[in-house]
Amino acid sequence: MVYLDFNELSNIEFPQVFLCHRNTKLKNGVKTIQKYGELNPIVDLNIKLYLNAPDEIHFTVPKYVDNIKNPLWDDITDLKIVQIPKFGNFEIAVVRFDDGTVEEKIFCQNLHHSMFHL
Repeated sequence: MVYLDFNELSNIEFPQVFLCHRNTKLKNGVKTIQKYGELNPIVDLNIKLYLNAPDEIHFTVPKYVDNIKNPLWDDITDLKIVQIPKFGNFEIAVVRFDDGTVEEKIFCQNLHHSMFHL
C-alpha cells in the first residue's frame, strides 16, 4: 500500500530517494538494505503504480549542483537498489546519453512484485 504525504497547502510532498547496496545485512535478525545515501536533487520524478505488473519509477540525477559534483554520482550504476519509503525497493537501470549532458536518467522496477512473480 502506498501512502502519499501532503503539506499544509495540500500539495504532494516529494519523497526521499535513497541509493542502496545490493547486498543485505542482518540487523536484529532481520535482513536490511544498506544505504549509500540520499539522491538529491532528483529531477522529473515519475512514479507509475500498477496492480498487475511491477511498479516503475524514473527520474534524472544531475552530475553537478552549483558546480559541485554529486557525491553519489560514481555509485549510480546498473543493478543497484533505490529505496523510496512507502513505495518500496527498486532495481535501477541507468541510461547515459553521449550528447554532452551531465545527467543520468534512471529507470527502476519494483523488486517486491518481481520476486512474487518468478
